[in-house]
Amino acid sequence: MSKLKLKDLSKSILLGGLGTGCLKWNEDASNKFSGLVKTSLQENADKTPDNENPVLLAIGVKRESGRFSSAIIGNPGKDRKKPKIRTENFEKQLSSAQMNFSGRILNDIDLKLNVFNPTIVHNPIDSGIPAVFFEFDVTNNGEAPVLVSLCMGLRSFFSQGKASFGYDNLSGASYAMLSEVSKSVYARRRGSICVATDFPDFTYDSAPEIDEKNFLEHFNKKRGFLSDNTDVKEIGNQRNISALLSCHAKIKPGCTQKIRMVAAWCFPYCGDGLMKRSEKNYYFHYFPDAINCLSYCFTHFDRLKRENELTTKLINTSGMPQSARNAIMNLGDAVKNPNIRRDSKGVLRGLEQAGTEKILSPVSFEFEYLFPGITVPTNATVLSKLIKAGGKRTATGEFEPSAYDTDCTTSQIYARLMLIIRLYRGYRTNSDLKFFSENWVDIAYMADMLCRTAMHIGESFGSKGDGGIYVKMFSAVLCVLKIMTEVSDILADKKRKIYYLELYGCARRFFEEFLDGYAGDISSHILSTRYLCEYLCDISLYSEETIKDAANKVSSGLMYNDFYTYSGLVECGYLGSAEELLESYLNKEYTDENKLYSAAAESFVMLCAHSGFEYDKNTMSVRFCPDERFCNSDKVFKSFISFDGAYGYVEQGFDYIEIVLISGEIKVKKFTCSHRPYKAMYGGRIWSCDIKGNTVTMDSNLVVSKNKKLTLLIDITK
Repeated sequence: MSKLKLKDLSKSILLGGLGTGCLKWNEDASNKFSGLVKTSLQENADKTPDNENPVLLAIGVKRESGRFSSAIIGNPGKDRKKPKIRTENFEKQLSSAQMNFSGRILNDIDLKLNVFNPTIVHNPIDSGIPAVFFEFDVTNNGEAPVLVSLCMGLRSFFSQGKASFGYDNLSGASYAMLSEVSKSVYARRRGSICVATDFPDFTYDSAPEIDEKNFLEHFNKKRGFLSDNTDVKEIGNQRNISALLSCHAKIKPGCTQKIRMVAAWCFPYCGDGLMKRSEKNYYFHYFPDAINCLSYCFTHFDRLKRENELTTKLINTSGMPQSARNAIMNLGDAVKNPNIRRDSKGVLRGLEQAGTEKILSPVSFEFEYLFPGITVPTNATVLSKLIKAGGKRTATGEFEPSAYDTDCTTSQIYARLMLIIRLYRGYRTNSDLKFFSENWVDIAYMADMLCRTAMHIGESFGSKGDGGIYVKMFSAVLCVLKIMTEVSDILADKKRKIYYLELYGCARRFFEEFLDGYAGDISSHILSTRYLCEYLCDISLYSEETIKDAANKVSSGLMYNDFYTYSGLVECGYLGSAEELLESYLNKEYTDENKLYSAAAESFVMLCAHSGFEYDKNTMSVRFCPDERFCNSDKVFKSFISFDGAYGYVEQGFDYIEIVLISGEIKVKKFTCSHRPYKAMYGGRIWSCDIKGNTVTMDSNLVVSKNKKLTLLIDITK
């Protein structure tokens, strides 16, 4: 991989579902599939078949005089002889990009394109759609009507493929489907790709193979109308078979027409086991085939676009430093990279440098925290099987853990400790503790084994002077032991509660003794683990003096957990230092794409950390205490609510706090905020409640949905 700065990501965007492969779309409209290989081997995760510019776009304009002119949209190839319209500007947002085009044939026509695939934090389904959404706005600024034809050509990379055409009754979309029919199933896993539209006037066709040279010629044969949709000839099995779909809009002067298209794909989940004989992508449990996927895309097109835009808007209005917003925007689409996923068995993976024991960020933890349930039908079903499974190494070097396994590397131990932390937060926030109760014996044994092993390893690291690993390991151990103590109490397991309390006390003493005697620089690790322990598990790990000393020591040399360190600096009030360090982080050059895309995950965790919003579904309690330093110029703090079952935003103004949901619902019994409230309004009327300090307890459980909002009025006299 060539050297790449984070700022360079602003010139292209990766579009696709988490772990499903993606389409890399560049500023000049050139593009390339990434990750659509038919194997689960990690070393092949980003090796793309020879298929440059799999998506080609063309426009044709027929004027009142009868004159027809056409051109390729963008500059996807090197053929300068073909007429093209160029990208006028390329504006990248979170998982979307907006482009304006200009060229000789457009003349009095404005052509805009919004291309996106939603990234919605804590929503694995809508963030895992293996498709790209295209929305064109065509405006006629002339004085006479025109007929505009927009065409998308989709090229496959199949050794043998066939084309089929159909209509989806549920969404009203028509599609051209390309499916692989190679007999060599073992050599190449079968897959399919398709192009679809819900525009009423369209034509389609198939071709043995298209590229930039013959694509426009094929489009021009019937002035953009392709086939007549009644006599599409069978061309038989072909290599690199292609599909074309053209939409035709008659636009009156001064009017704008929207045209929507979707390119979707479906590829195997893994190269081993029973799945290898069928089309199953990483999100098979949500989208079992490409038709099901495109049906979902068009049924929810407007909602997905709106919620993705809302996340972008909330980032821009959140009050976070501009450099932090830029980082999240640039890294937002990088989370789609196919390298970031679980291993072929769905097990959470912790990254480590090749041939070393050095712990890197447990990417799998960040993604499980942000997108719970990725690549598996349900957390509970699959994880319960994995916890009870026998540990073994696969042929690819991946590792299946079990509750009774001791053959773990340092990074694997750390990743599995983080798994328990994520499970606890995830099930407290999104579901209940049923999973813990059903698998309590195995989880308890695994937590005990991992913590004692980590403490033993941690002692040796501390003695060798590798204080960073020591701090990370012991902070994770302390979080897990606190979690297990709380769960033991909830499940009335007094014996284990006493045991975990004693082990927690022992680990805490070891850790405090280490901090007192260690002479090296671990300031970055102190700041980052403070965030982990306080935000995720409510543990005060360090004294205020230790935190301030660490914040003062951190300078130009940020460690690998840069965003966590940044969060720690911001929490301590060192905004200037945080800005300076984040700017240097954005200018850092990467040669290891694991680190690059790990940074993407961490940037989203940082976004959640600054949201100020926490929700516990089991106790129906809400806590909203935003950092007032992040308020905008009008003293308003606005952030998103995003978790399993609900999506919307929360806003704090001068004298109010308000929860507004766009989809889903939350149940609220108790609300704790940063200011003293004096009145609660629900559904447009005053609601009975008990107010003590900054905590409001409702007389009855409230169901806040998109049709109702909960408002707390703040007492500005206090």
